[in-house]
Amino acid sequence: MAEPIETLKRLHDFDQELLAHQEAVAASRRAIAAAEAEALSAENALEAARGKSQGTRAREGLKEVELKDLESQILSWTVKLNTTRDNKEYQGIQHQIATLKDEKGRLEEEILGLMDVETVEKVETKGETDHLAKALGVLAGVKAREEAAIQARQAQAEALAGRRGALADAVPAEVLAYYERIRNGRGGVALAPASGGVCLGCHMGITPNQVNQLAIGRELVKCMSCGRFLYPAPETGSEASTDA
Repeated sequence: MAEPIETLKRLHDFDQELLAHQEAVAASRRAIAAAEAEALSAENALEAARGKSQGTRAREGLKEVELKDLESQILSWTVKLNTTRDNKEYQGIQHQIATLKDEKGRLEEEILGLMDVETVEKVETKGETDHLAKALGVLAGVKAREEAAIQARQAQAEALAGRRGALADAVPAEVLAYYERIRNGRGGVALAPASGGVCLGCHMGITPNQVNQLAIGRELVKCMSCGRFLYPAPETGSEASTDA
């Protein structure tokens, strides 16, 4: 097999390893982003629960102010009731007191209802607090693990990139430019094995002349369908195919 394709295959192996590092880094960043999103969601849920509870307490406070005002009015009318000597006025005051007491009873029921609601909301807030604490714990663990993995992967990728540069320099400029164009357009895969007159990268047939060129191995052969550089598939074992 001619040296150019061997050099390209070594370059391709470097690029595949670099791509694996890049994909692993991206996966780590997605894991961190997902944990951050979960923590943010838990934080928002807790804030919502707290706001709901605060609203209930505020309504309860207003009702208690109303209740105190009613109690004050009842006391005032009771004093008048005890001092009046006019029967008609006495009956009028009694009616007023009865009306205020009915209103007081309604308010007391509303306050009790709000207290029940507040009890439930306290439980909900506690649950959201625990959820947030758990989410933050998970986030801390994910960030520690994935950031360490990212640093390791990036260090490995930098080392590979340096070695790749020297190898790329050995490839003719026009060949390298084409290789890079195909690699960028084909998901990082610029080479494909060929077997039985078929490109195993796109599963399309190649010409008999191309089959002969591959057998001779004196020049680079490109698949006319996917554009990848071709090389004979190893005789032992099956070569994994790639996307078209």
